[in-house]
Amino acid sequence: MKGIYAFLAGLASAFGLAWLYNNNPEFRQSVDSARDKFRNQTESAAENISNAAQSASENAKRRTSAAADAARRAVFTRASSRSKSNDQTSAASTSTSGIDLNECSREELVRAGLTDDLADKILENRPYRNKLDLVSRLVIPESDYERIKHSISVKESAATDSINVAS
Repeated sequence: MKGIYAFLAGLASAFGLAWLYNNNPEFRQSVDSARDKFRNQTESAAENISNAAQSASENAKRRTSAAADAARRAVFTRASSRSKSNDQTSAASTSTSGIDLNECSREELVRAGLTDDLADKILENRPYRNKLDLVSRLVIPESDYERIKHSISVKESAATDSINVAS
């Protein structure tokens, strides 16, 4: 029975409020004002959330791009300093920049930005006469070569070595 009484009380309240809204201009103005205020606050909150999400997305893109640039610089700097130290210790070596494809380790290739599979494929197809052999012998895709070409090298003395052809 309590449920029925509660329902009837709610129904009576609804009818009473509807009658007030239709017959009392001050009440109507008060309800409309509250509704408009709530609508404006809701729209403002939605706009703020949208702006915050867009700003966070742009910040994340900037941070990701900056981190990728820093990583590329670090790889190139390490590769250059390694190459310089090799040049100083060996009189027979020629000046190169980047990691030597014929002497580098798998880890060095991965740090240069290659996947484990591509690094393994490069190691399997040694020796290389020049760094373009990676693409011409179909060892790695051209897109990967473009990404790492500034951080790799091949010594000039390797130009006379025999080569393996990728299968």
